[in-house]
Amino acid sequence: MTCHGQLLQNILVSEFRYLGVFTVSSRSFKCSLVHGKRCFYAAVNGLFGKLLILASEQVILELVRAKRIPILLHGLECFQLGRQTLDFIRLHL
Repeated sequence: MTCHGQLLQNILVSEFRYLGVFTVSSRSFKCSLVHGKRCFYAAVNGLFGKLLILASEQVILELVRAKRIPILLHGLECFQLGRQTLDFIRLHL
């Protein structure tokens, strides 16, 4: 197998990104939510920073629900999620 004309040999990675979902190296299939959580919190903090003085709490929460929750949930419908992951998602919905 080659990449940009160079032969790929003995390349080991702990995780890789495909279509915005990070897959982790493991004996069973696992995906990482670390990057999704980081993007979600960054997006929400940016929203709070711009609207905290201008808008009510209800408006901000509706914007988070409508515009930022999809960042957190991107690609998750393809996976069988563990209990901790489901608890995290339920907490933030």
